[in-house]
Amino acid sequence: MLKANVRNNMILGKKIIYGAILCISLSGCGGGGDAAAPSGLTYTGLTTQANLTVENGEQISTSSYQNGGSGEGMGTTFTSLSEIEADVAMVKPRTSTLAKVLVAAVNKIEPSSSDTFFSGAVITESGDPIKGDCGGEASFTMSTDDVTGDFSGTMAFNSYCESGETINGSITISGNINVNAGTFNSMTMTMTSVSVTSGSETSLMDGTLSFNPGATPAVITMNMKLKAGSDDVFWMENFTLTIAEVTGGDDLTMEGRFYHPSYGYVDITTPTAFHYSGLNQYPFPGTMVTAGSNGSVVTLTSLSTTTYKIDIDTDGNGNIDHSDNGLWAEL
Repeated sequence: MLKANVRNNMILGKKIIYGAILCISLSGCGGGGDAAAPSGLTYTGLTTQANLTVENGEQISTSSYQNGGSGEGMGTTFTSLSEIEADVAMVKPRTSTLAKVLVAAVNKIEPSSSDTFFSGAVITESGDPIKGDCGGEASFTMSTDDVTGDFSGTMAFNSYCESGETINGSITISGNINVNAGTFNSMTMTMTSVSVTSGSETSLMDGTLSFNPGATPAVITMNMKLKAGSDDVFWMENFTLTIAEVTGGDDLTMEGRFYHPSYGYVDITTPTAFHYSGLNQYPFPGTMVTAGSNGSVVTLTSLSTTTYKIDIDTDGNGNIDHSDNGLWAEL
């Protein structure tokens, strides 16, 4: 575990705060780079519930799976199966990539316990840079009330890489610590234009993400806006990810509301968790249900780590109006 608490001269009377707040390239600190703070993402698309049809159901479902679209074809209907396959095959769900890397970074921090400090002190700590397992680093500074355990601070990610995914940007953190045990009870992260790179694609994300560090499985709730591969901004509202580490990989479930700028929102559930083996980007098994207006439903089912199936029920009567199979990786 990486932790180097600065303890000398920490207590002056009963209240003391010391340490420097992080200065990073995205926060307008001067001395190189863009001095202006980044502007956040704004969702300007439709906010009514989407009506899922044979023409748009495949695109909305695959975009929902990815937590956002990218490149050409977004805002238009698919004209061939190959377009659907190209969109689905690009990456794992983007917010799950972000969440998994952030949870991994936070779990390398050991907050201070209260046994060596006067009651009522405010403890400020920072540590040696947290190294990513595939490169880069993250730094943190946090101040904690030694009585209540409430804390606040910042984390800065500089090409921080876990499992092949890379994060850059600044995140504000807050939450609560068990001051007796020196462990996190809860954490909320707030971010503006944090970048997440997976393969050759970089996404920008704004919003909040809350979880209990160290809990298994990891349950992450978020309200997040996302931009990837185009000018379109997508929105995940009251979205919950559950990531369970299992033998040979991870199980992922998603639940919440996804807004597509061209069509409006759909509600997502995953009756069967998506299972990712190792670094495989294509899951098996797994089922995601996307629900629109007037009872319309699209079901995306993974048939194997190479094939998937999409079924569209346009009116909720249980009859499948359109069905397609495809290869995850066919571009």
